[in-house]
Amino acid sequence: MAGIPRYDNTEWENSQMLLEAQDKLVVYVEGKNDIKIFKQIFGFGVSFLNYDEVDREAGVQEGKDYIINKIREKNKVNVIGIVDSDFDKLLNCIKDEKRLFYTDAHDLEIMLLMDSSTRDISKTFVSKILNSQLDSKTKKISTIEKDIDAIMEIAYHIGCIKYNSRKTREQKYKFKFSTTRLLKQTGESETLKGNRRVMCSESEEYYKYFYYDSIDSRRIRFDDYSYLKDIREDVNINVLNRINKDIAKYKSINDKTQIYNGHDVADIITVFIDARVNRKVDTEELIINIWDKYTFFLTDLIKCLLVYEKEHREVLGDFISDELLWFKKTISAINA
Repeated sequence: MAGIPRYDNTEWENSQMLLEAQDKLVVYVEGKNDIKIFKQIFGFGVSFLNYDEVDREAGVQEGKDYIINKIREKNKVNVIGIVDSDFDKLLNCIKDEKRLFYTDAHDLEIMLLMDSSTRDISKTFVSKILNSQLDSKTKKISTIEKDIDAIMEIAYHIGCIKYNSRKTREQKYKFKFSTTRLLKQTGESETLKGNRRVMCSESEEYYKYFYYDSIDSRRIRFDDYSYLKDIREDVNINVLNRINKDIAKYKSINDKTQIYNGHDVADIITVFIDARVNRKVDTEELIINIWDKYTFFLTDLIKCLLVYEKEHREVLGDFISDELLWFKKTISAINA
């Protein structure tokens, strides 16, 4: 995430030890947005430590590896970690750690957006986000249904590119996606010359990878060629065709929530809103504000946490929020 604060690692490690010395639950998560969500899930007295507070330039591992290693190192009942699944479930490389919990979907943001019955992004949820930002005039002009389909199509295509990259990382396709966000802006793009590009509301620049269809002037398309050229140097049309051929088989994956990346979905929605109403919004913040807590409580992640709570109640007490006591009782009855 952008704007990561810098802290002294020694001071941070000391704060960790103080928290872990208590009997209360300590939860390691990957980012600040994770804490905003899980504070509404866990009860009073639970402490959170997020990876964003680590000085990443001091040679610390990536977030998930750092948390996994911390969980192994601490080996204490009151220290657990919650991490994004990323592509680990699709690649069958989930770590078998009793105190490590994975998101149901690719990441926490997709868990907030997903429809568990279809194992896809909830169109209703995306529609709610768009409708919260579009004025009445714009709603009449634009076809929200088409925008939602385009958002999901673009996000899934990008997810497939990234999955192919991860799956073949030891082979010929080697990508680095960590710093490549879709909101990167530029005034030039060779591959988009002659196309009307989507302009940024806050400057005279353009969203680099997005343009309007030459036939349907309101339809927004994604330029995957420019995107790939920013990631690897040897991209040409033949390479792009080979990659697209590789990822075509991923389009039929049943659980699409394992493919979508939450940051990408949020970035794409931001572009679409800006294109329609000329206003840039913080879509990730919108998602956090709109998410449905009760639907989230039906996920496997929460069920696993409830089982852990039951197994260690004598030491940790009840650490899941009593606000959702009715659900806790239901799950306990099912697992009895």
